[in-house]
Amino acid sequence: MDLDRVVEGYYIRLRDGTIWGVKGCCRCSSGIVALPRVVGDRKIKGFSEALSMAKERYPEYIGKPSFTTYEVPIVPLSDISEILEPSTDIKCSPDKRSVKTISVAKEFLEVLDSYISSSRARFYITGSLLYCGVDEDSDLDLVAYDSGSEHVEMVMRMIQDRVLTHLDYSDIDRSGLEGLDSRSYMYLASRSINEVKYKGLKVTFRFVRCRDPMVERVVCGEKTREIPFEGYISILNDSLGVYTPSIYKAVVVDSKSNEHRFLYVYSHRIRYASLTTDMTLYCSTYREILGDGSETINLDRGSCSLVAW
Repeated sequence: MDLDRVVEGYYIRLRDGTIWGVKGCCRCSSGIVALPRVVGDRKIKGFSEALSMAKERYPEYIGKPSFTTYEVPIVPLSDISEILEPSTDIKCSPDKRSVKTISVAKEFLEVLDSYISSSRARFYITGSLLYCGVDEDSDLDLVAYDSGSEHVEMVMRMIQDRVLTHLDYSDIDRSGLEGLDSRSYMYLASRSINEVKYKGLKVTFRFVRCRDPMVERVVCGEKTREIPFEGYISILNDSLGVYTPSIYKAVVVDSKSNEHRFLYVYSHRIRYASLTTDMTLYCSTYREILGDGSETINLDRGSCSLVAW
């Protein structure tokens, strides 16, 4: 398999039986950037928990590739026994804990096919229904690659047709809110097309655009250092926000110096994919300095609250 294709949405099974989720779009010559997802009988959801486990149990994997200012797990190719590629079919055999989830997921995929028939959009199954770690609390995770407006418009059409509905407060997993307070998350989730529901089953759509020049420059470009930042981030352009990774043009105001800067901010988290022009966040995070001297902000590194919308 062409390893350049192994990006967000793919999973890898290690020789020790653990399952890891590939993270982001950026390539690393020494291995694949990933986080542990299933270790033994334990399913790991949060970024912080997964990173802590990787550092504790796999310290030899920890490194700092050129596109980050912090350490991440880099899985050596020699430790990988299988690469799990997103699929168009559910291949998991249902059991007592998964039968309802799999049944509703298959039903929705049939509905999705009816919309796809009139579109060039294609979606693939990822997450627990790819590596067969399904239970009654599992979501249906779908990913599209080289995504364009046709993918987004198709999901919007399903929402308009009331095939899909937005999340409500009861759908929030408060244990997994890392980085964003529940009030802000609820507001963004209520307008999201990335996280929706079908007959009680949470469905997550990722529109991945790894080959976009902005991703190569802002997200995967060389980072030389980081500077702590606390202040306001106001969105000026949201045209790439719905995609993974989300990229926004913004004006940022440092709360201490009151200095204004125009730069790009980005995130790999679905919760930030619903930001729109004129929204403002207050964040405590880091400014990253790129090799060409420009700056960016990684929303995933800190904590934010929505203060204007």
